[in-house]
Amino acid sequence: MEEEFFIPIDNSIQAFKRHLDLHDRTILSARFGDGKSFFLSRFVEDDIVKEKYIFLTIFPVNYQVTENRDIFDLIKRDIILQMLLKGVIETDVKISNEVALALCLQNDSIGFAEGFLPLLSEYALSGDAVKMAAIALAGRKLFKTIRQKIDEVKTRSRDDQLDSFLSAVEKNPVVGQDAISAIIQQCIHQFKEKHPGKQVALIIEDLDRIDPAHLFRILNIFSAHIDFCYRVGCKPDESISGNKFGLDKVVFVMHYENVRNIYKHFYGTDTSFDGYIEKFCSSNHYCYSFQEEKSNYFLKQIGVETDLPTNVLDYLLKSEDFSDMSVRLFAQAIKNIDDSIISIPKAKTNNNIMISFHPGILRLITILRKCGINDKEIQGRIVKTLTTEEPHRTLLFSYLTHYLTYLNNGNVFSSLSYTCINHMTYYAQVVNIDKMGKAECSFSYSVYENHDVSRNLQKLLSELFRMVSE
Repeated sequence: MEEEFFIPIDNSIQAFKRHLDLHDRTILSARFGDGKSFFLSRFVEDDIVKEKYIFLTIFPVNYQVTENRDIFDLIKRDIILQMLLKGVIETDVKISNEVALALCLQNDSIGFAEGFLPLLSEYALSGDAVKMAAIALAGRKLFKTIRQKIDEVKTRSRDDQLDSFLSAVEKNPVVGQDAISAIIQQCIHQFKEKHPGKQVALIIEDLDRIDPAHLFRILNIFSAHIDFCYRVGCKPDESISGNKFGLDKVVFVMHYENVRNIYKHFYGTDTSFDGYIEKFCSSNHYCYSFQEEKSNYFLKQIGVETDLPTNVLDYLLKSEDFSDMSVRLFAQAIKNIDDSIISIPKAKTNNNIMISFHPGILRLITILRKCGINDKEIQGRIVKTLTTEEPHRTLLFSYLTHYLTYLNNGNVFSSLSYTCINHMTYYAQVVNIDKMGKAECSFSYSVYENHDVSRNLQKLLSELFRMVSE
């Protein structure tokens, strides 16, 4: 049922793409359970989005079980694995002598590729995912290229290696800091040269679900890179002051307010979260809520099923009516609603044509009952709408008045009386039934309040509800 009753999120996908186009770094903020993972899975597979971006997605929540490893090492390994799986690292990748030399000097053991396979079991990946990863690792020339380069530089004397290494550092400080990062950066650069117009984006998922120390360690890694030029007092250069690894976009996925609270608890209430977090957003973060999407779509679907205008439904429905309702349950609530309607009255129009009353109000009662809203609450909303100001009262009269006058004395073209919130008594008279089965009414009022007509309205509504089976 959920697959058949699919909630479109195209507008949100388009909005977030526009946001991502304008921001090199951003935070996708959503509360737990608001559907951000569902949204992202749809977003990265959208045809228009895929034309411009290729996404590398990592899940630091997996690092909870790897406390003895440096988080940054795990991030780099995850990124390389994603690059292999997404084809960002291609078969003819070229690794420079400087990077290979840095890797050689920074690591005595050369088990670079082998380090991935133990991580796969720690992440509890499915068997198919492990097979895909293993095939990707075996089928690429990256690690073979690295080994060949390292073998070449190993033939030199240690002093020559150090001289070459220091020269490389002087040319490019990033190489000296981290050879693996430079490998990632070179591979991304080569991929983009071969695919002009394609941008590489990193998505870091579920940051607010990990230990605070890990969370801020990850954030600090990226802020340290952003601040590099300012810390060393050199002129900003995109190669070292843009996004880490030469990525075009970085998306941090978290609940913004939740991370604010974590930050205050972790660092103290007097610390400035806004000053800290602004380094991770080019200007502002993006808020997403599937609950809002879901509620709006439910309201729209009710309009389709009942054929009642939005202005009326806005008064009779509340978004919180569906906040805890699954798509499956809502699909059941709007399924075969006409089967619950016991009878629909008929009346002749001014052209002497017999017309059935518009069933919208009865359908709405059926749906709201199936959604778990009790009769007293539904009646209260109807009464509130009838006693409010124009134009909503008049709109609802078109779908309701002829039912009430029919139930009052069997005469559809009699008048309906009720007391409004301004203590005046209002009278509505059905003068015709249009071809859609709606009532055309005339209105008048009296300055005197009549409590009897208000009590009569409640009684008529109760009879109306009996026209729908529970």
